[in-house]
Amino acid sequence: WAEQPSIESNVKLYTLDCGTLDVGDMEVLSGTGEYDGQKTQMVNPCFLIRHPKGDLLWDTGHKDSLADTPNGEVAGGWHSKRRVKLIEQLRQLDISAKDIDYLSLSHVHPDHAGNANEFVESTFIVNELEHKYMFSEPAKTYFGEFYSALEHSKSIKFKDEHDVFDDGSVVITSMPG
Repeated sequence: WAEQPSIESNVKLYTLDCGTLDVGDMEVLSGTGEYDGQKTQMVNPCFLIRHPKGDLLWDTGHKDSLADTPNGEVAGGWHSKRRVKLIEQLRQLDISAKDIDYLSLSHVHPDHAGNANEFVESTFIVNELEHKYMFSEPAKTYFGEFYSALEHSKSIKFKDEHDVFDDGSVVITSMPG
């Protein structure tokens, strides 16, 4: 008799390099002024969760084409860079965009949703209010080019939380703000 491994022991988490942000002035990160004039560098990870019931990609990072621009892009005080493309990192794991069963985004800023259109065949898991916001005219005008293909894709919309694999191993919780 051999003990069967639990589902959790068969779940693998990969941290993917989805870029960096050099911030020239962090004043926009606080309404109190406590960060005014301060600089920082932020890493921008994406996560791949491989579960026996499917693969979930959490965030898609900066757009892959940014890796073709050695010095990145500067917008205001934000300097975005990407060393390696998300699609290439997945390929190194023998995964293509079409192999990703589920896609979810922490939010729609381009540093988190830059490659979302590549995963239109995945089931998009999204909070219902976030979905409404994403496809409102103001949000689409600012950020829609990165995720517009998801508007009519197969989706799971949830209110408070969603148990992705129905076993408690991966639960997405609504955290607006």
